[in-house]
Amino acid sequence: MLKNGKFQKIEEEVNYQKLMKSVYDMFNLQMQAKNIKFKIFHSIDMPEIIISDERRLKQVLINLISNALKFTSLGEIQVQSKFDKKTN
Repeated sequence: MLKNGKFQKIEEEVNYQKLMKSVYDMFNLQMQAKNIKFKIFHSIDMPEIIISDERRLKQVLINLISNALKFTSLGEIQVQSKFDKKTN
């Protein structure tokens, strides 16, 4: 959303696993068609619920994976997430 000509950050609870599964499902058939392995990894301490702007996070992931798919002809594409706990 735009507010005063600037993007307004929307912080909401996002189910990390559900978000990543939806992104995986979106690209899995294309990956299979190109015979490319598609792997998603996350740190063991990744919480189930994260605070983020779900729409923007999903769009960033889609753009990154789409570009990776466009420029990868063999091998695999990996998405790795790391949980970095902030205090306070």
